[in-house]
Amino acid sequence: MNKEIEKMIEMAKSGNAECQYKLGCAYMSGELVDYGIEVDNQKSAYWFYSAALQGHYLACFNVGIMFEDGIGFKQSFEKAFYWFKKAAEIGYSRAQLNVGNCYASGQGVEKSNEQAVIWWEKSARQDNLQAQYNLGYAFATGKRGEKSKSRAIYWWEKAGSNKHADSQYNLATLYNDKYLKEPNAILKNQYALLRDYWLDLACEQNHEEAIEAREKLNENSR
Repeated sequence: MNKEIEKMIEMAKSGNAECQYKLGCAYMSGELVDYGIEVDNQKSAYWFYSAALQGHYLACFNVGIMFEDGIGFKQSFEKAFYWFKKAAEIGYSRAQLNVGNCYASGQGVEKSNEQAVIWWEKSARQDNLQAQYNLGYAFATGKRGEKSKSRAIYWWEKAGSNKHADSQYNLATLYNDKYLKEPNAILKNQYALLRDYWLDLACEQNHEEAIEAREKLNENSR
């Protein structure tokens, strides 16, 4: 076995959280199979859990995923939420997204739209695109509390500017609604330009609904 890998294993056994995490990754992915570390979900879970107990945020997150999916541990949505929350409180944006999702669905924790928005916003402010999309949808529909098209636009523009196709399409749809309802010719033209801008960006990413919408607009303009 490679000396560096032997040292990593030795340090993991001695309690080094980073080495425990890396060993967990190796047992999960099989990346070190050529060095005798075969894929083993139970061993992966053991090492991730060991690192998580020491507050390693990526290990906490991975333990949450494994509890959620029933890999290496008996499936438990409550324990998955617990470990997502641990990683989220440390500041990991993907975990914050998952905590928000858990609160939104009531999976592993009592459903709370207010908490869902709070955790999505924490994640969104770290530029997590899915969290930004979720926030936009929450504000656009009012299904999670406050309804605000301006805040929906703000978060969808954040995500859309970073090539999140669903956000781009939703912005195009929102601006098209404004276009259809606006009596003022100048504003109507501005909304049409914004609609076309976001719609074309979504089409460039092969967003099916955007492509269909573009085809309909082209047909109506003939």
